[in-house]
Amino acid sequence: MPFPFSKLPYGCRNRLRELSTRQEAYDFQIAVGNDITGLLPIVMPQLISSCNIDGDNPEILSIGFFSVYDPEIINIADIPSNFLYYVEYSMKLEATTEDVLKNPIFDKLYLKRCEELAIFSKVSPKLLQKLSERMSPTILELYDANMESSISEIFSLFPMIQHFAYSKFYNGWARDLASVANNGTVFHSWDIDAKMMDIITFDSEDIVKLLKNNCTIVVDCTFPEDLRMKKAFSKVKEKLGPKFKVNNRSHSPCFVITLRSVSESAPCKQKRFVLRK
Repeated sequence: MPFPFSKLPYGCRNRLRELSTRQEAYDFQIAVGNDITGLLPIVMPQLISSCNIDGDNPEILSIGFFSVYDPEIINIADIPSNFLYYVEYSMKLEATTEDVLKNPIFDKLYLKRCEELAIFSKVSPKLLQKLSERMSPTILELYDANMESSISEIFSLFPMIQHFAYSKFYNGWARDLASVANNGTVFHSWDIDAKMMDIITFDSEDIVKLLKNNCTIVVDCTFPEDLRMKKAFSKVKEKLGPKFKVNNRSHSPCFVITLRSVSESAPCKQKRFVLRK
């Protein structure tokens, strides 16, 4: 049963404020409304659309606003002690490790409602675990071809994902995705070194299950040197099986594959496969 905050003795409220992080104190403020006695000093939030953190020990923070095109650069040391940036849309980490979470800047960011997390560096299981304690994004982009975490492990930490960028095509990737993806999830691969033969290790029934769950799969890869483009697409079609057909104009859930030659000068080609009705 909830206990009214105002019924706590003043000393207990004060002590609770002393023990609270800046984010926890802000949550208390929202919960109690105008009854802030014992919650001083008040946390002052500022709504921002995005923040970019570059490196584990940055001295500056790049923040964005919905109404302004160019980001604003803030010296972290100049942020007041009772100030909190409420990040509404996106947080991006570049050239970071799990040590970035030790940086004081994370005490100044409110991430509970942040919709997007993008990491352009090494993604360790510990980093993901710690971030999942602070936020639950619907858009997750992980740009690390050597990451250790499987798709199912990532969804267990971030269960609200609707758009997922990932790069590691291990044996069983499609089965993992089919078992955890939310209805309407868009899965996108980004790794330019991805190989067609690694991607088509899937069981076609897992792709069927994903499309029936209104998911779209978008992959980009190179095909083997001993194949021509036409033959490579034939192999993809054969792997998908008779339940699929090509429909390059479809906007419905589909399996989209872009094939590239290992030769950089050669053109690439994309095909969309949909379920037959």
